[in-house]
Amino acid sequence: MGQKLKGPTLRAEAACREVMTGLGWDESVLVLVQHCRDMKQQETRLRVVTLLLMLGCTALYIFSICADLRKHADSGSSEHRSPVAAFSRQERLCPTDVTQHYSDLSLSLSLSTDNPPDNSQRFQIQLRSLAEDNKDNDVYLKWDVEFLKEAGKYDEEKRAIVIQEKGVYFVYARFDLVYQGVGTDVKFTKFYVELTNWNEAYNVTTPITEAREWITSQEFRSVFVGQLFELTGGDHVSVRIGSGYKLIERAFFGVYMV
Repeated sequence: MGQKLKGPTLRAEAACREVMTGLGWDESVLVLVQHCRDMKQQETRLRVVTLLLMLGCTALYIFSICADLRKHADSGSSEHRSPVAAFSRQERLCPTDVTQHYSDLSLSLSLSTDNPPDNSQRFQIQLRSLAEDNKDNDVYLKWDVEFLKEAGKYDEEKRAIVIQEKGVYFVYARFDLVYQGVGTDVKFTKFYVELTNWNEAYNVTTPITEAREWITSQEFRSVFVGQLFELTGGDHVSVRIGSGYKLIERAFFGVYMV
């Protein structure tokens, strides 16, 4: 039985060899070339599809940027128009409220004008210096009252302005300086002043501010010193001349409550 099957198999193999032999080398080369062409065409199609996808993504990106820019431009223009539009809408919707607001404002202004704050009782005082002979340096100036309100007080014995109640005060002093020496040679003379504070409660004289200046024999100078201080009732504010007392032609000293 094995011999019967072997015969047909051998004949089939022989027939295949004849077909392969009959195909020839030329036809094999043609098949290979055709296969290469097909692969190249597929590669070209893939590149074209990739290029189209890239162009589509670029166009979409550019479109999104343009849309964002247009949106920002529209929002900016609407912000510039918004105050006028908002005011017109407010005027149309609630004119009664606007009228009431302005009427209340006018009423408050008229009340403040009819009843101005009373400053007559506020602490205000200004002094003018009095010249003294045989005075050199390290002295407290003597003063004459130029004007004062009812709340102001000057202690002539201590040569000090007396504070009546706690509060914030502006303390100031001005000095007109003239060289009193003899001769034309240029000489420098020092002027030094300090404002001091004394209170019976702690019985210590404390400098609160100071000023210094140099003046020559050919000069006229004005020196001003002033500052805000928080003072307490019973404080005695004075002016002490450390040097240059003879340079003073006139001086002013004052305190007022703010």
